[in-house]
Amino acid sequence: MRSIRSLPLSTVSTVVDTVLTLLPEESAPAVIVVKSERPSRSANGRLDANKSNYDPGMIYLLELATILALRDQTTLEAVGERLLASLQAFMRDARNLHPLALSRIIYYLLNLLRLSHV
Repeated sequence: MRSIRSLPLSTVSTVVDTVLTLLPEESAPAVIVVKSERPSRSANGRLDANKSNYDPGMIYLLELATILALRDQTTLEAVGERLLASLQAFMRDARNLHPLALSRIIYYLLNLLRLSHV
């Protein structure tokens, strides 16, 4: 953890930008689509569990970017907005996220909010 704190701001900014480019693109459509209120069910009557897959790599990248962005106020000001935009893009597509991934993304957003309004 000490080595992360000692990296110069330009390096951290480059690392966070690179990490954010490795994340999957937003898959939500740009237009609003009216859907039925009931989720789709499989033939046996249960909810379709294959709709959202858990991707630990994505969570790791988001965690790394968040840790780097929150290391100090200067870094937060430099890269926080880009990280926030990326996290918000995932929230817009929350229906297609695994519940664990969604809870982690909400946690990262709340930490960004908490530490950016000090």
